[in-house]
Amino acid sequence: MKPRAVVTCVEYADILAITLPRIRQAFCEVVVLTTPRDRDTIDLATAAGCRVHKTERFYENKAPFNKGAAIDEALHTFGKYSWMAVVDADIVFPENVDWSMLRTGNLYCPRRRLLLDPNDYRDTIDSSSLPEIPDKEYPGYCQVWDAQDPLYREPLYPVRWRHAGGSDSDFQSRWRAPNRNWLPWEVIHLGKVGVNWNGRVSRFLDGRVPEHAEERRTDRLNDIKTRERTRDYSHEFVKEV
Repeated sequence: MKPRAVVTCVEYADILAITLPRIRQAFCEVVVLTTPRDRDTIDLATAAGCRVHKTERFYENKAPFNKGAAIDEALHTFGKYSWMAVVDADIVFPENVDWSMLRTGNLYCPRRRLLLDPNDYRDTIDSSSLPEIPDKEYPGYCQVWDAQDPLYREPLYPVRWRHAGGSDSDFQSRWRAPNRNWLPWEVIHLGKVGVNWNGRVSRFLDGRVPEHAEERRTDRLNDIKTRERTRDYSHEFVKEV
């Protein structure tokens, strides 16, 4: 059985236009998670036959981009049954995805290859020719689990991080190391890794710069500097959850 997926896409409609056809093939049902004002994403997802979940939870409690809280809200609309996944909008799935290895009690994630310039993507690209990203955790670009797993509990997805990072690490830590598994196939990540945690800063495919790119970039750098100075993460948590 194919899982159901929540795909986070805020200011990423240009990339989602590339990745959505393969995402639709890989999953039996897709909910695209975005904001009420992201008309490009809403229109694209609707035209593709996806459900759309619109929320401002990304920005509650003065968070720049609390992805985890928004995912938690979207997951509540799905109901706790079948296999579930959270997926990022910049992930290209292979044409034929095999889910036969899924077993309850485990968390799954595919390894990924990097295509630095999304404009270079073609459906015929050989992913094995691209460099592998050496992920040591099982990140939230694609996490898959059984909704009947007792470890899938409230909050359905961690909500304490003010940016797009951290919540996926908290989520994967619910499973013991032997129960975290790499899937036997790979995906392609479009664009630089880890630069859009506080909202999109990378250029759109047409060359435009996102409106708040510099502010978001500065906010993220300040988080990193504070973490390095204090060796603590607490400044990256929302004050209320």
